[in-house]
Amino acid sequence: MNFRDRRLPCRFDVAVQTPSGATSAQILNVTRKGARIAGLPRQQQGETISLKILNRDVTATVMWQTGELTGIAFETMLDMRQFDAIRKPKTVRQTNRKLRKVHSFQEIG
Repeated sequence: MNFRDRRLPCRFDVAVQTPSGATSAQILNVTRKGARIAGLPRQQQGETISLKILNRDVTATVMWQTGELTGIAFETMLDMRQFDAIRKPKTVRQTNRKLRKVHSFQEIG
């Protein structure tokens, strides 16, 4: 019996190039072989699209589309850097090691 890979939930904004032009979308869940994305304009099953992940173009095929949700299969498996970037986006703390000081205010009374 064949089971599909476990899909991991995420929220990752991505630039997408479709046959009808450039747009943006959000990856909602991902495996190294494919993803479910939201916000993609209507596409035909089998169409090829390109996503920009870590400044690299990743080619994918549209497998299905229902409303605003689209299932895609990547042409080649994502490498672990790309996969980790989608699953675990960096937080503000990770991207800015020097945290800003928090100012507190004293009540005037």
